[in-house]
Amino acid sequence: MQEQYLRVNEASKFLGVAKSTLWLFSHQGKIIPIKISESIIMGIYHKRSVMRRFLRDLLHGKSVCASDGRRYGVSWLPNYHHLTIQSPLIHSKSINKNSAKLCALNSYTQIRFTMQFSEKITPDERWVLSIVLALAVGALILLILFMRNGYLAQFDQTVLHWFHKMKNPTLDHFFSAITWLGSLWILLPLYIILTLLLSQHFEHFEKVLGIGFWGSVLTTYALKYELDRKRPHFFPTINELPIDPSFPSAHTAQIVAFTLLLWLIVYHSHALLGNVLGGTLIFIALGVTASRMYLQVHYPSDVLAGGLIAIIWSCIAVWSVKSGALT
Repeated sequence: MQEQYLRVNEASKFLGVAKSTLWLFSHQGKIIPIKISESIIMGIYHKRSVMRRFLRDLLHGKSVCASDGRRYGVSWLPNYHHLTIQSPLIHSKSINKNSAKLCALNSYTQIRFTMQFSEKITPDERWVLSIVLALAVGALILLILFMRNGYLAQFDQTVLHWFHKMKNPTLDHFFSAITWLGSLWILLPLYIILTLLLSQHFEHFEKVLGIGFWGSVLTTYALKYELDRKRPHFFPTINELPIDPSFPSAHTAQIVAFTLLLWLIVYHSHALLGNVLGGTLIFIALGVTASRMYLQVHYPSDVLAGGLIAIIWSCIAVWSVKSGALT
């Protein structure tokens, strides 16, 4: 059995609970066994889902003493230490509860930001996705209503005026170059290359990136031609204005969806490479987003709408794949 999986006996020892309790946790959805089909469930668990069970109880004030019916006793320590190298625990029969909580909180935070697409969606993930999705959809609807009624005109002009005052030759060259990273001329070939190279290394890569990215693209262009907002005309542009409508910003929607989904799929908290990748993706997304306003080709509200569309479709992609709707 590979290191990331646990059999029933191993999981029972890992948690310090009886097998009957383990089956109860499985029935309640607290830990998730591997399913071959709807009718066949293997007695094997993802180690990370078992880890989450421990951390969730620990952070909610459950006892972690070895005397507590071996609930989270010393059998946990070597496993816990092995899995969270950067959050070492004291190897003793009794754990200081406050110290353990601090260690667990650090590890729990790291785990939360590593999206495991091989595992089913958890109640916590479903709740977070629901909240983010509802807020993003609500914000997009309000933004459209405000834009159509002219409530954002003063805001848009003020922000574009601020970008206009920043103009200098160095920034002109920088933003004229980085804005291309949000174009389909760049992202489409990159999408094809990454899908071919990474699909074998990251489970459901093509599904997550495909749903989120193409959903964002299609929604953006549908809204563009439905709302038909004219491009900004307050200040001179550096380059020619695009011929398509302004709202929402396609460059913003495309780059935010692409970078956000790529980060969710490949990011690993303990790896320096993962942190460097995350920082690079954030820099690119922010650079492209700012460039659309600096170049005077989009209103700030266009850019906000593009970002919201990307967030909406990222949530839909994650939810669809982890819920098993596409399997």
